[in-house]
Amino acid sequence: MGKIDLIKGGATSASAPATAAAMAVSRRGFLVGMAASVAMFGFPRDALAAMDPAQPLGVPLEPDGAAFEPTIWYWIDGAGRINVNIINAEMGQHVGTGVARILAAELGANWDDVDITHVDSDAKWGTMVTGGSWSIWMSWGIYRQAAAAGRTALIEKAAEIWGIPVAGITVADSVVRGPDGRSASFGELVSAGIARSFTEDELKALPLRPVSELTLLKQEVQALDIRAKTTGQAVYGIDAKVEGMVYGAPILPPTRNVCTISALDDSAAKAVKGFRQVLRLDDPSGTTAGWAMVIADSHWAALKASELVTVTYDLPPKQQSPRPRSRPRTCA
Repeated sequence: MGKIDLIKGGATSASAPATAAAMAVSRRGFLVGMAASVAMFGFPRDALAAMDPAQPLGVPLEPDGAAFEPTIWYWIDGAGRINVNIINAEMGQHVGTGVARILAAELGANWDDVDITHVDSDAKWGTMVTGGSWSIWMSWGIYRQAAAAGRTALIEKAAEIWGIPVAGITVADSVVRGPDGRSASFGELVSAGIARSFTEDELKALPLRPVSELTLLKQEVQALDIRAKTTGQAVYGIDAKVEGMVYGAPILPPTRNVCTISALDDSAAKAVKGFRQVLRLDDPSGTTAGWAMVIADSHWAALKASELVTVTYDLPPKQQSPRPRSRPRTCA
């Protein structure tokens, strides 16, 4: 059976077997991972691929030599590169840059050493929603705690190498400095080997910097994906192509919540060339209650077929009303 994944706020792609019998897509197979919106960046390799918008063709940065991963949210390699994992969809708002700045400020990193990767759809990333101005405030505590873990581990490693207490050791500009004037870069300390890990309780207990010390947040910095965007090298969602890919057009319900689909009639849509099927989205997060998704072989076919599908909804008595027709957005 073909598998379709709704990833990164509405960018969908599919790998489907060639046989006609395998064309059907289960509603569980259509994984809803984000709120509905058109993702800016596509996926360079396959339907579940992560990507780095600053790299050629979006290929994620690989660690140079040894790598230390304090938490799942980032790693630091032997060259001192800091790669921050971003679960939010890029839609022109530079969300990767915003979230990475939170981590870099708390960690004490030099902004020139920071990269980002828009992650894949692995379940380990948890709920992946972009919308409602949630991204920064929901990331604030998580990424600061993650950065505090890395800073703590770097300080402890420097103290071990120098044979001194951790008290008085500071971290700034990707350099760890001792009270006696000695210093070591992030890359040097990682190359020396750091095996420190943190439990969830330890992470919560780590001291964070005073807000006054988060100086990177007060500085103007260059967005990490701006070069690719302005030179035409960025891979946008509409540019992404994978073998067997299909397109989806959402049919939105008349209410945001407490709405379910009681019936779907796609008989008229079947006349559209390229139409495959219409799905009721089975979304365990409850983000897309009452949504349907039309699947087709092309952008145009998905749009056209979505206008021909009749949807009947179950609504609370006070909210009974005809569904307003509005042209849906497609995602591929």
